[in-house]
Amino acid sequence: MFERIQKVFLDATTAFRDIPKVYRIHQRENFYSSLVKGNKDCDVIRKGLRALLEKKRGKFPRLFFLSNEELIDIFGRGEELISSMIQGDSQAFVSTMFEGVHRLMFNSSHNIQSIRSKDGEIMSLLKPVLTGCTVDAWLSNFEEQMLNSLKHFFFFAFKEQDDKSMQDWITSWPGQATLLASEVWFTKKIHTIFQAQAERDRQNTIRQHLGS
Repeated sequence: MFERIQKVFLDATTAFRDIPKVYRIHQRENFYSSLVKGNKDCDVIRKGLRALLEKKRGKFPRLFFLSNEELIDIFGRGEELISSMIQGDSQAFVSTMFEGVHRLMFNSSHNIQSIRSKDGEIMSLLKPVLTGCTVDAWLSNFEEQMLNSLKHFFFFAFKEQDDKSMQDWITSWPGQATLLASEVWFTKKIHTIFQAQAERDRQNTIRQHLGS
C-alpha cells in the first residue's frame, strides 16, 4: 500500500514539474481519483500505525512519555539506533523516559553496560543489557536491570553505612543509593528513639500505679 501511495505522489510531482499547470494535469485520466484513493490509503496507514504504537505502549508504559513522531523515529531506525547512540548521537528519548539518565553507555559488544547522569556520575549495571532485539524489548530489559542494580547498591550501601567514614561511604556507592540509604538510616534512628521513649513512659506508668 505504501509503495502505491509513493508512486502516486511521485507521478503527481513529476507531472507538475514537467507541466506546471493545474488545469491541464487535472484533466489527465484517473489523476484526481488516484489522489483521493491515496489520501484514503494514508488514513488507513495512519490508523494502523497509531494502533501499533498503542500496542507497544501497552507493553512498555514508559513509551507514553514519547510522542508518536519520536516513537516512529526510534522504531524506524531499528539496529541503526544503537550504532548512532554509540557514535554519540542524541539520546533525548532515553532522558524523557528515565528521569536522571542522561546517556546509556555500551560495551564492545554493543550491549548496555552502564548509565551516566547529567552530572557525569556513572553507574554500572549488574549485568549488561542485550540489544540484539526490538527497541521496546531492550528498553524493557534495561528498566528491569536498572532497578535490580539500584536495589543491589542500596542494600549494600545501607549495610556498610556504619562501617566506613562518611566520605568513603558516599564515594563508594551511586548517589541515589547513598541518599536513600541515609534516609532509611535516619528514619530507623528516629523510630528507635520513639520506641525507647515509649518504653520509658510505659515503665513510669507502671511504677506510678504500683506506688499508689
